[in-house]
Amino acid sequence: MSIAPKAADRERHGLPRLVRELEGKTVRLLRSVSTGMATYPEGAVAKVHYANGWGRITLLGETCACCGVALRIARMSWRDIEVIGQ
Repeated sequence: MSIAPKAADRERHGLPRLVRELEGKTVRLLRSVSTGMATYPEGAVAKVHYANGWGRITLLGETCACCGVALRIARMSWRDIEVIGQ
């Protein structure tokens, strides 16, 4: 299976041609994701902190209003996100 998104997948997920061009974009999670500390529900919004040529993406969630913590989710796939903004 190829790690690069095909044209139909890029259109459906709103992805650029190269996965590394996702850095800095705002995305929505298409499935719930669990870290050792918390769970992000499906539909949560995050910003792409890092994306490499192998298709692996690191997301940085929004800072919590009450405690000031921002969780980072590593090793995400482009299949798990949908681009919603710059």
